[in-house]
Amino acid sequence: MLVEEEIAGSIYEKLMNYIFNKCAIFSLFDLGDYHAKSTKKSLDIILSTENYTADDIMKNYSDDFLNMVYEKFKDNEQIFDKPRVFGSQIEEENYKRAFTSNKVKIFYYNQMKIKWLQENKDNMICNQQEYYYTDDDGIDHYSDIYYFRLTSKFRQEIILKKSIYNWQYPNSLLEDICFFKSNGDCWLKSVAHEKLCIIYCENKEEYDYLKSIGIKFFEKEFKPTKMEKWQYSDGNKQ
Repeated sequence: MLVEEEIAGSIYEKLMNYIFNKCAIFSLFDLGDYHAKSTKKSLDIILSTENYTADDIMKNYSDDFLNMVYEKFKDNEQIFDKPRVFGSQIEEENYKRAFTSNKVKIFYYNQMKIKWLQENKDNMICNQQEYYYTDDDGIDHYSDIYYFRLTSKFRQEIILKKSIYNWQYPNSLLEDICFFKSNGDCWLKSVAHEKLCIIYCENKEEYDYLKSIGIKFFEKEFKPTKMEKWQYSDGNKQ
């Protein structure tokens, strides 16, 4: 059943505590970098020009560091090698930040994501890839979906997010949290950047309880919905 309003604050916490008693698995989505090619180009120029290393970025990363990168490279002819007309100064600044400091930000978050996945690999059940897009060079790119056991450690991290729609960049290293029962049935599905959340209520009692804790559905009466099934091949198991 489609959720009408954002699930946040105390309502989010109550829902998560309910889920922790109902579900055994959750998944997170790695959208990847749609502009990976230009990100690599900009980063290579920034790193080589300033003799930065990846460790330098991780050690010095801050808002001040990002602003410094922007100021140093906003007029770099290697990065901005194609003429472009801007409608305003703000439009120009936003565009140039996207190709300088924001590329550094993407790199930082990617490194943090890799570290987080490594730290939690023992509780990862599997990961699957799904087609994302084909770039201008005809190369196919894929996104990763990671499935984890819902341990007490993860429960603490999940509660701290405060909102179902905080599971998106830059509020989260991985995105679009979904929850599954132990039999593989998807009980909650979310797409944070689209403000989309679906809960597969199993009966009227469950529907009424969720409404009682403050969740609002577009459907004003309980309607049975077919749960999606989590499917994976044995070859993807950890």
